[in-house]
Amino acid sequence: MTTRRATDNSKALDAFMTTKFQIDAMLERLKALSDDHFDAHPDEINWGHVGTLNQYASLLRQITDSAFKEGEHAADPVQRHQIKQEPVMTKLTETQTIILSAGAQRPDNIALPLPKGLAGAAAKMAVNRMIALDWLQEIDANLRRNEHLWRETGDGHGTTLVVTDAGLLAIGIEPVVVKATAAIREHATKTPAAKPPTQRAGTKQAQIIAMLQRPEGATIAEIVAATAWQAHSARGVISGVLKKRLGLPISSEKVEGRGTVYFFT
Repeated sequence: MTTRRATDNSKALDAFMTTKFQIDAMLERLKALSDDHFDAHPDEINWGHVGTLNQYASLLRQITDSAFKEGEHAADPVQRHQIKQEPVMTKLTETQTIILSAGAQRPDNIALPLPKGLAGAAAKMAVNRMIALDWLQEIDANLRRNEHLWRETGDGHGTTLVVTDAGLLAIGIEPVVVKATAAIREHATKTPAAKPPTQRAGTKQAQIIAMLQRPEGATIAEIVAATAWQAHSARGVISGVLKKRLGLPISSEKVEGRGTVYFFT
């Protein structure tokens, strides 16, 4: 009887260790792929990459919730109840992504005009769906700014559409980053003596913006030390996201003892 238990345990242990080695190998490959930014260069990242990464994260979350007894696998019934109350993330359509992305880049996050070809009943259906998801909000239009009208309300008044904070988060943009961007652009039109307001760094992207807002600016080495990113990622964010996508006025110059320093102009 004792011999049989030892044999059974040995087989189980062998099977356990074999599976563990397989998991370790998969984790190592995934870590290497993550270190290489999932084979995506920062200058070339688009919403397709974001969607793929969200899918990976969702699958991994199922594994970690199961392994650590969290989420729907939590032993605490209160925590399970809280998880069930969380809203289910809705996958964005191409049209929704275009509307939200365009609005995020406009002053006051105005969502109009809608993409070409989207009009009539189709436009109304798309907008109503996004309002129901709290991604868009209908507000009074500022006619003095010649804002596009979504609908007329009479007496020369009307409404327009704006992207909400939830809409920004749906496309992976932190509201604090958009607010910082708006402040910097507004600053560019005013006297150089005024400084853009300092934003709290809630994300690494916002943290980089805060570092570039400093009078002394920041070097790539300093950004790497603060964010734990690789140097090529930091350069990619500055050139691809902050300068090209967000249109921020970033310059650089070589400073003795520090090297190339990046800062807002």
